Amino acid sequence: MRLAKAIQIAVAALLLAGTVGCFHVSYSTGKGYSAQVQEGTSSFFLGGLIGTENLDVAELCPNNGMASLHTYHSFGDMFLTWLTGALWAPRSYEMICASGESAAVEEEAVTEESAAVEIPTEETIAN
Repeated sequence: MRLAKAIQIAVAALLLAGTVGCFHVSYSTGKGYSAQVQEGTSSFFLGGLIGTENLDVAELCPNNGMASLHTYHSFGDMFLTWLTGALWAPRSYEMICASGESAAVEEEAVTEESAAVEIPTEETIAN
């Protein structure tokens, strides 16, 4: 009887340990960010060992493609993984679409705008 109880506790501990923990993966293409953000959830099975998810960038960001992709295991994803005993392991993603310009061009434009602003000095105030 004690062995059966110990096995049950060990299995429960392994299931819990296998579903606890956060992770995230971020990928950036170097393109400038737009305000268009696509969010969703991908399904994986057996603790994430089985399953693939192909995101169609042309469908999600049809104008200029993708600027960045962030996949992560949210608290809700972890809870659902735990609730199903790791049979289903959803993962969330957030894709930010590109604005059409590279991030360096956008940064340079902001720098040029701020350089064009005249800051009053003591001489210009006195005149």
